[in-house]
Amino acid sequence: MTYTDLLSQAHAELVELYAKQDKVLPRNLGSDRDLKRRELDCLVINFCIDKTEKEAGRSLYSSVRSAFAEGVPAYAGAMISKESHIQIAVRKDDCIVGLLRPIL
Repeated sequence: MTYTDLLSQAHAELVELYAKQDKVLPRNLGSDRDLKRRELDCLVINFCIDKTEKEAGRSLYSSVRSAFAEGVPAYAGAMISKESHIQIAVRKDDCIVGLLRPIL
């Protein structure tokens, strides 16, 4: 099973859980092409990790990373967008050993 399969399952469970509680599932917010407030994605990822770690009885993930395609295409016919980026979420503070401030 892939990580995206786990996320799909977690989303389906959340849809069912929220429906039972008569609650509205959060959505990713922003413009049509730039859903930069990823409230749904964050909920699904955290739910998935919490559930997986609870089932395992131990901590499994110290960080999470994903690619996000945002913005307009970089050129005609492109699948690369001008604001595409990789986002990393560190879940455990002890994984951070230092900070680097780039000189711009």
